[in-house]
Amino acid sequence: MSRVFEDDFGWRARFDERPDGTVHGVVVTADRKIIWDREFPDMATALSHFRLIYPNFQEVA
Repeated sequence: MSRVFEDDFGWRARFDERPDGTVHGVVVTADRKIIWDREFPDMATALSHFRLIYPNFQEVA
């Protein structure tokens, strides 16, 4: 499962859940520079860390 978020400046975040339940999260700027690239044990942990650092992102449907 993947979840994608975006802010008002065109930055995007993507979280991909692997079959073993671990999650890879990445945030890229509008000009596609990776500024945050992390591994997490699960989606809940990934999103809680992400929301602390980047509170203004909205999930893209």
